[in-house]
Amino acid sequence: MQLVPPSKESLYLIANHMVFQYLRDYDGFETLGLQSGSSNPVVWIPADAIHWLKSSPSEGSNRNGSRHDLCASLGLRSLQTVDVEHCTLRHGLIIKHTDDWSIVYSGDTVPVHRLVQAGQNATLLIHEATMADDEADKARAKMHSTVGQAIDIGIQPTMNAYNTLLTHFSARHATMPQSTLTSYEPGEPIVMLAFDHANIRIGDMRKMQAYMPAIEQGFTELDDDDVATAQVAEVDIT
Repeated sequence: MQLVPPSKESLYLIANHMVFQYLRDYDGFETLGLQSGSSNPVVWIPADAIHWLKSSPSEGSNRNGSRHDLCASLGLRSLQTVDVEHCTLRHGLIIKHTDDWSIVYSGDTVPVHRLVQAGQNATLLIHEATMADDEADKARAKMHSTVGQAIDIGIQPTMNAYNTLLTHFSARHATMPQSTLTSYEPGEPIVMLAFDHANIRIGDMRKMQAYMPAIEQGFTELDDDDVATAQVAEVDIT
């Protein structure tokens, strides 16, 4: 497999050993760039090698210097993983930039305090919110989080996330709970919903919060009789 035009940079893959084993086996059928000397090399960084409890944020490299090279190319001060809880082995990710902003990504998981400890004072928490708040038992059984649980992770004193972006909504639910998402008051953490093709700077998250009433309207089920009389949400981003 070749990139056209060829990339001048390596592709860094942060993954656990099971993912890498699968890709290495697949590489026997189709070249993925895992072999040394590849024109489009893939550099594997084991998730365990940059675990937040096993490595210092100030360390510049793992066993082969890959983390140092990746951080240097992205302007990062540190890049660490944290183990979360799902049906199979999963890791969240903690990204800290040299400009003093940080992103915490939960991955698929139930609420875990380890993520709070590892991601304290996050500029942006991206947390899965698969289930509605009235489906906490189902969420636990399927090893996912509810909307309320995800928001609660962000407002934990240790996490203290300035922005929380909810994602990974179940396709089985056409509606989204609105009670906790439209009651924003100045000074409170900003909570938003991710949606396809959204592209926004971290510093502009407040603007995305202003669009919440309109975004939530897209999750509302309307009967045929209601469509003609539906009110369009007004947005003020001043």
